[in-house]
Amino acid sequence: MLYAAAVMAIFGLGAATPILALAYGSRQAIFARRTLLAKTSRVAKPIMGAAFAFVGAFVLTGFDKIVETSLTNAMPDWLTNPDHPPITLSIELTQPITIKRFAVL
Repeated sequence: MLYAAAVMAIFGLGAATPILALAYGSRQAIFARRTLLAKTSRVAKPIMGAAFAFVGAFVLTGFDKIVETSLTNAMPDWLTNPDHPPITLSIELTQPITIKRFAVL
């Protein structure tokens, strides 16, 4: 039990160290570019708000499912059908290569 706790503590320290380094380093970078970031945020905040409202409206109306279905139907069969036979490529001077594919559901 003590061994497991030690491993978890070491893992936690290893995971937290780069995050803390990035936090302190980015603080100085943000402070140095404060005016540029303030100007950018005046434009970016409304754009992000509109994007979130647009995505939220898509989800609430169910239109996202229609778009997803349309895009899935437009995909080639080898990409969406797990029962599709594997694709085999023949290259000169070598043996045929079978490319393993994966299904996106």
